[in-house]
Amino acid sequence: MKIVLIISLLFCFSLQAQQKRWQLDSIQQIQFYSGEMEYVYKTLHQFYDPKTRTITKINEIKDPYSDDYMYICKYNKQDSLISETQYIYNRGKKNWKEREKTVYEYSSNEIKEKIYTLDEEQWKISRIFHLEKINGKLYLKKDEYKSNSVEKWDVNTYEPYREWYYYSVKGTIYKEKVPTEERYNRKGQIIEKIYENNFISKKERFTYNNSGDIKTLELYDGKDELGEFIRWEKRVYTYDPNILNEEVVDKWQENDKNRTPHNAILLKEVYRPTNDGEYKLVYKQRYFYSSIQQ
Repeated sequence: MKIVLIISLLFCFSLQAQQKRWQLDSIQQIQFYSGEMEYVYKTLHQFYDPKTRTITKINEIKDPYSDDYMYICKYNKQDSLISETQYIYNRGKKNWKEREKTVYEYSSNEIKEKIYTLDEEQWKISRIFHLEKINGKLYLKKDEYKSNSVEKWDVNTYEPYREWYYYSVKGTIYKEKVPTEERYNRKGQIIEKIYENNFISKKERFTYNNSGDIKTLELYDGKDELGEFIRWEKRVYTYDPNILNEEVVDKWQENDKNRTPHNAILLKEVYRPTNDGEYKLVYKQRYFYSSIQQ
């Protein structure tokens, strides 16, 4: 009986440790390196405060002609985004200045997205989106925005609703174009996607590692005079074997770009084709993870 009790307690502690770890692993920095010189030209910082359920994200660019941005995101107990405030860094005064704020209101399957801008140091609402979640997807029901006349609001209603192509409720998400052709391997993993219509001709090719994560992604854009797809970019991924993707608190949504549920990314290398038919390294992204202290 004691042995069974001890085993049960150990199992419970193990579950608690797993749950705690899921909350602790977080992207601290993503550093963008140039090709050969390994110069860090951009860094994405992420800080999480579990007590206030606040994420601070800073996009730092080492370029005197580019601006640094900071986003402070607040979440509720259900981990839904309730507000996101954008700041821009004033290089002259060496401080952060508020620029735009988005507030999210939830009711049943509906989300109201309110966008505020600063007018004479006062927050004034400039746009409202009314969204509805149907079968796991968000649809735009109504769009309200200020016209040139300060007193007047223009309202667009949609019937049927438009699918919401861009939103920030769970980070920044772009809806992909629907592939016209797909190929899979024996494991059921997608190895090729083709997007073709009157306007675009694109192709994606995938390979995988033993864990089932994407190892390489080759991108093709356009076709040559022979009707062959033109190579554009090759991306090579390296993963951390000790951190699962699902355990990462990643409000930048960088790990989600790989669309695989296994290990967290450590390194992303980007190559571009050269005139001799080979690939040349253009830049790297290195991912750094830190433990959040409770």
